Amino acid sequence: MIPLLSVVMPTYNGEKYLAASLESMRSQHDNGIELVIVDDGSTDQTLDIVRDYADTLPIRLITPGRLGNWVAATNLGLREAVGDWACFLHQDDLWLPGRLSRLRSEMESHQGPLIIHNAMYVGPDGQELGPWTCPFPKTGAIPSNQFIERLWCRTSLPFHPRFSGEMW
Repeated sequence: MIPLLSVVMPTYNGEKYLAASLESMRSQHDNGIELVIVDDGSTDQTLDIVRDYADTLPIRLITPGRLGNWVAATNLGLREAVGDWACFLHQDDLWLPGRLSRLRSEMESHQGPLIIHNAMYVGPDGQELGPWTCPFPKTGAIPSNQFIERLWCRTSLPFHPRFSGEMW
């Protein structure tokens, strides 16, 4: 069965935050997702943490050795992703409660190649620092020049990977 969502996570020496990131995903996991983790040659406990979660999350671990670039690791993960949709979850990011159910609803009803939604900035001790609010209208096409002007690289953007090739 092809998953609805591939979650791509580049990692490198992420032992400080990785367990919290994976736990935020595990707490709302369902059968429609896969987690593609691309480790960039970690020398800390990152791989042990990933293996600890492999019993409860559908993790596909890719270990290409040291690429030295999180973008290259992300692109490798995207190439390996098999879901109908893909999104990013960095090793130091969290899924807020209810995120997966909300994404599922959007992905199942959305006709375009990209879903953009609000997010929350969280500090290193878990404190909420403030919201990131989507700079676009809730519906309708957006001219490409407005898209580029208003939006920078975000980890919270699920997109249909068949829409375009490399992201970066």
